[in-house]
Amino acid sequence: MMERKIKYGTIAGVCALSMIGLNSCMKMDETYDLEKDIDMTITVGGNLTIPGSDTEKMLLKDLLDLEEDGVIVANATTGDYHLIQDGEKNTTAVNVPGTTVEMTNGFKGADVSITVPPYSYGKPIGSVSFDKNISIEVSQNNITSYIRELYYANTNCIETYLVFFKTGNLADVRLDKDFTIEFPDYITVKSEDADWVANENVLTLINENGLEVTESTRIKFQITKIDFEADGADFTPGHIMTNALTGETIDGEDGILSLGGEIALNGNISGEATSNQGGTLILNANVESESMNIESVYAKVDPKVDITIKPIELNDLPDVLTDNEVLLDLTDPRIYITLSNPSPLSVNLSADLIAMKTDKEDKKVHISNIKIPAENENYKICINQIKDGEEGGINYVKVEGLSTIIEDIPEKIEMTNIETSVEQEPVEIELGKDFTIETDYNIDTPLMFGPRTDINYSETIDGWDADLEDMEFEGIEVSMTVVNEIPLGINLKAEAIDKDGNKLNNVEVDMDVNVQAGALGNAARQDVTFNITTTDGTINGLDGIKLNIKANAKGQTGEAALNENQSIQIIGLKLKLQDGITMDLN
Repeated sequence: MMERKIKYGTIAGVCALSMIGLNSCMKMDETYDLEKDIDMTITVGGNLTIPGSDTEKMLLKDLLDLEEDGVIVANATTGDYHLIQDGEKNTTAVNVPGTTVEMTNGFKGADVSITVPPYSYGKPIGSVSFDKNISIEVSQNNITSYIRELYYANTNCIETYLVFFKTGNLADVRLDKDFTIEFPDYITVKSEDADWVANENVLTLINENGLEVTESTRIKFQITKIDFEADGADFTPGHIMTNALTGETIDGEDGILSLGGEIALNGNISGEATSNQGGTLILNANVESESMNIESVYAKVDPKVDITIKPIELNDLPDVLTDNEVLLDLTDPRIYITLSNPSPLSVNLSADLIAMKTDKEDKKVHISNIKIPAENENYKICINQIKDGEEGGINYVKVEGLSTIIEDIPEKIEMTNIETSVEQEPVEIELGKDFTIETDYNIDTPLMFGPRTDINYSETIDGWDADLEDMEFEGIEVSMTVVNEIPLGINLKAEAIDKDGNKLNNVEVDMDVNVQAGALGNAARQDVTFNITTTDGTINGLDGIKLNIKANAKGQTGEAALNENQSIQIIGLKLKLQDGITMDLN
């Protein structure tokens, strides 16, 4: 039980009043020697009463005596008290590994053979059709299993050319204008040669003079996109494996990418014989490519998202909240989670919130399906027990029983057993890039209390002994009115103590007072009367009283927060010394 000490001068005031009355009644000869052996014990009879008086309002901010850097903080605008404690930011990287497709042996060339009869020297052979096909046979089996369904891939080819090889003795061999190289429908190409223009999957020769073919003519191009929903491009997803002991998702068998079909060569070639002996021409076409990098995909992906969140430690709590018997039934507890997710992936998160306190059993609540939206910065989620839905830019997630993890005012709150899953919807994502998800969370809970609230603490009002050590009396009657603006009801009980703080067994304080809570800003008033009496004739050795205070939130106070400007005031305070007072003036 928390205990505080306050020095009070109330009884000193009673004694001062008695002395004033005594001095006004006695006339003494100034030459009379009071140090002679004369008994100076004096009894003033009758009931002595101090006239009624009022205290100033005792503001809650003064009564709580809060630390400046503590966790109980008054809102600068409203004055309402909040329990506030920040956590620490944490980051985790999300990455879908990239893939390089080996292309070196992925194509099988085509050729055409032309024979020119004798006596054709200097004569054009005319345009000869070249309508052959290059076969595509590309397969890659190390595609990350994080890709579950692949719709298309954006690619970048390394040193990729369509190459024509000429052999034979024909001269001035050319591909005629409008010659086309048509790739399968699933391929999108880009020309990197000024003589050729690309239109989706077709390269067309646009030079009016055609293109001369030498022993090795190279046409540079790019494959920029593979459409896996079209015929010829296939993707078989790998198998994602789960650790049997931890339940953690790990990469399993790789996926397989396959490209097939044919590249169609369509158009005419021309040339002439170099002698009257005629001649021959063999024209071969093929694709040379080192590799193709898959830079990004439009796909359903399921990478590992290992989110960890550092615990919150509640420090610098006021004394009134640290006792093990304190229970706070907070009506609107709030834990805020702030998330930044630059990735295109929406992530669902579930976790346990566990509150820990020495000598107390851990308290736990489960949070399900918190959505971390894609491409979002400082997205704020409020875990609470009142409402769901978006409001004011905050996503409220209702969790039943959230107040139970804070009711003992834990020393630490941890978010554990975190499980994540990526929403299985198609997204375009850059492969091999680290997307850093940043998480942070903090408590920001208004001090509004429900009916299970139980706050027990003690106030020691002492320091009376110096005034009472030469006095004896039979009892004190105290009457007053308590005006309470604080939304907590208070039960007051007390016991008499000596200067060492020990209970005086022969002195009784018949205080058992209930002061009603202030309700939503309306002050409650309670008349209070109690007596301090003795069981053996007179009271002596009394140094003060120990107040045992029990605060509760009975009644309609659940929507009223503690506020630094709420107050308690005592009005009409009267103290009566019963049956007079005996003072030793020796």
